[in-house]
Amino acid sequence: MSLSRHALLAALIALGALVSGLVVWTNGAVDLGLRLGQVDGVVRVVDVTPDGVAARSYVQPGELVLEIVTIDGRRIEGGPQRRLVTEGAYGPATQTVRLPGEPVDEPWIGSLRLAWEEDIDGSAVLYESNALDRAEGLARLDGSIWLVGLGLVLAAGVWIALRLGLAGDVGRREAPVLAAVTATPFAMMPVVYAGTVGGIAAGYLVPAAGALVAASALARHIPERPWQRAGLIAAVVVTALTVIAVVRFLSSAWLSDDRFQVLALTAGIALVPAIIGGLMADGFRRRAAFLSIGLLPGAAVTVLGPSDVNLLPFWLVVGLLAWQLLPVRRIAESVTGAAQWATSAPAGGAVLPAPDPHMTARRDMVAYAVGGLAVVMSAAESSSWALIIGLAVGAGAAYALRRGLLGSVWTDAAVPIGVALAIPIAINGFVYFGDRSDRVVILALGALIVAHLIAWHHPDPGWRGRHFGAAAVIAGFAIYQAGREWGVGALPVVALIPLIPAVSLAFGTQLSGALAMTGRLETLVVGLTPAVAILAATGGEMILVVLVWLGMVLVWRRFTLAPLLGFAQRTQQQLDLAVAAAEQERARLAADLHDDALQELTGLVRRLDEAGDAEGAEMARHVAERLRGITSDLRLPLLDDLGAGAALEWLVARVRPMAGGEVRLERVDPSRPPSAVELAVFRVAQEALANAVKHGKAPITVRYHVDEAGHVSLTVDDAGPGIDPKAAEAALAEGHLGVANMQQRAEQIGALLNIRAWPSGGTHVGLEWRPQ
Repeated sequence: MSLSRHALLAALIALGALVSGLVVWTNGAVDLGLRLGQVDGVVRVVDVTPDGVAARSYVQPGELVLEIVTIDGRRIEGGPQRRLVTEGAYGPATQTVRLPGEPVDEPWIGSLRLAWEEDIDGSAVLYESNALDRAEGLARLDGSIWLVGLGLVLAAGVWIALRLGLAGDVGRREAPVLAAVTATPFAMMPVVYAGTVGGIAAGYLVPAAGALVAASALARHIPERPWQRAGLIAAVVVTALTVIAVVRFLSSAWLSDDRFQVLALTAGIALVPAIIGGLMADGFRRRAAFLSIGLLPGAAVTVLGPSDVNLLPFWLVVGLLAWQLLPVRRIAESVTGAAQWATSAPAGGAVLPAPDPHMTARRDMVAYAVGGLAVVMSAAESSSWALIIGLAVGAGAAYALRRGLLGSVWTDAAVPIGVALAIPIAINGFVYFGDRSDRVVILALGALIVAHLIAWHHPDPGWRGRHFGAAAVIAGFAIYQAGREWGVGALPVVALIPLIPAVSLAFGTQLSGALAMTGRLETLVVGLTPAVAILAATGGEMILVVLVWLGMVLVWRRFTLAPLLGFAQRTQQQLDLAVAAAEQERARLAADLHDDALQELTGLVRRLDEAGDAEGAEMARHVAERLRGITSDLRLPLLDDLGAGAALEWLVARVRPMAGGEVRLERVDPSRPPSAVELAVFRVAQEALANAVKHGKAPITVRYHVDEAGHVSLTVDDAGPGIDPKAAEAALAEGHLGVANMQQRAEQIGALLNIRAWPSGGTHVGLEWRPQ
């Protein structure tokens, strides 16, 4: 098997990481990642390397050194005496201890005992806070070889699973890249555990380089070249942000735990092109496969997280891949049929419904009430500047959405998104979030309003309550979590509240029309915007993160999406013109045949009858009947005169002798829709019936319904074996354009076309049109 350039580059990165890890592990040296100094006559910790051995042992700058033992077992003394309070069996006990007299360079430190001091009645009292032992760091480094081995095993498992087709053709082709990228962070663990600044930086940057290679490989599978470039550029930008975050993290003047930010950015490198490719893929299975392989690099890099082995996201991805092979999914399809609707690849799909004014007004009132609570909380406890800036950012975002930043479908998102953006900024006050569970409640309520907004944009009313119910359950769990632990630990859960319905709506719904990709991206932006603000609430510079995100959305909309929208609109106009020209040509041909050929044939029949040539007259009549049928197919006068209902009766009567069984029409049309809609209904029914006769079997049922509001519904169902989800693609590749013509007819009038196989057998073709 030949390897691509991406596979070779990813393999070189993984091999370099493996060699570096083995060299460092063999060397067996650990840097504790701290510096001691003399401050006010006592030895203190004056500097701690972020994410080093000391930082991972929760050592903080400014802590007083209670005891120093060198690597040769010598204890450093000679300092002042202080009172030390310890916890004894019968309560607190006080003893006098002598502190170290001088600091020791890091390479000579064997172990440390640390303490905080407190002024009680004018004298300093010490409370032991922490301990640091080089032996523990060496033991961790020694055990990191097992993580390296685990990474190699997981990489082999990923390669085998992808080669077996768990993630489709894309996963099969990029299996070497993803396997190498999976192994890279595990191979770097000895370098990270060694504790040097360079090693820690390499531990984050080398996996980021591997993720960039994976992103480039995934971008190749995006169908359209402009989106390929957009996905690759976005991955490069996220990689640059990752490098900046790593440099900022390791060079910060104060000790912070920004590993989550670094890991999140690293995970986003390959996830961005995977999301774009998944949004453009057909069917839930292909979208889930794209998303799974995009999550793999980020899931693997979580091994660098706060705990020794933090692989829960990795196992979630493995589970998502394995789920595609489990029979549970097929059982669900056969029992309910819902999974079949979600995972099939119909030629058309749902259209996101327009905003409901009454629902929008009620939702906005609730959003204003929650925003008012946040304003009261902010005014009472936080910075006034935070309140002002939060209101300004929220109002600006609401104004942009109301003016159509994300299209006419999401204009009702103005107030919920504005409130969801303003709340984290206003109540946080540019300071560390802390353990305020009441703030989590306000954030969860704001996110829940956005989740309700997204859920009610689902085209299927049955799924709206389910999506909102899932978001409400997550909100309840976040509030419960905030009551048990620090509020900051619940923020990632709060961020999931709007993301769950957004991802489901974007990936689980087959949108129709030339701008389906745009609708999915806009849906994700609506769900991600409050999530970004909520997650940014963990840091003091959250306003910068939010502003950068909003700026990225504006740039994407203005410089990336706007040209693509213009291109799609021009393409749609060209398709409309082509269809109109074809119909005009059909009408001209029908008129020419009727006025010239048929008239001459009628005269020929009369002359043959008069001449006594019965056989010739019969042949001429047969040819005339064939021409009349062709003329009706080209342009049916009945359709113009009496409407689609009468035309469908004629069509069903014509098809019935060829079907070999019952073909019935159920018709309710008290009024006639526009002529363009009637023409599309007739042409779709004509193609669907032809396919049902050719590939299906009787009975065949045609239902045509026009209600009082002008909504038009057409369905054609047969009792055949059912259409293969990939039949449309295969037919198009072979030059059969029937399904493509039906889709084009539906798109021209802005209708929903749905073609799928029933779980019990048979093919369903549905066309839905609503007046604008």
